[in-house]
Amino acid sequence: MTVLPGLVLNLSARVAEAETTVTIGDQGAPVTVAVPPGWVTRWSPLQGNTVVVTSPDAVLTISITATGADGARAFADASRDAGAIDDPVTEELGSGLSVVHARSGDDALIAAVGVPDGARSATVVAHAAAEDLEQYLPAVGHILDGLHVSS
Repeated sequence: MTVLPGLVLNLSARVAEAETTVTIGDQGAPVTVAVPPGWVTRWSPLQGNTVVVTSPDAVLTISITATGADGARAFADASRDAGAIDDPVTEELGSGLSVVHARSGDDALIAAVGVPDGARSATVVAHAAAEDLEQYLPAVGHILDGLHVSS
């Protein structure tokens, strides 16, 4: 029955006709993400705190999860789940949010975005084939810039 979660996820698929803001998680303090035109958004009623966005060519898949943890803890949890990672880098996004990110192998990038010292954040896991991920890093950056985390 491993097919069922995939079917449920695909039932919720929506293609953004214009840049679309998607709300993830608790309505009282949600995480939102700006999804570019042509990208596909999927979310599961079984995981209301996670949305998956896919590039128009279906090469890049980005899973975004709203968490109740600060960015450092959320990154530690996500990177532990991902296995071996490169040394993390911390940067400030144009929005003023902080992002910590690192590569996980050749085919994934793990990140956590949040208000510095805030109690909420979003984890981001981007996947593409090893030969494709590098060229999709600007698209990942665009998604990261489009995240808003309520404190």
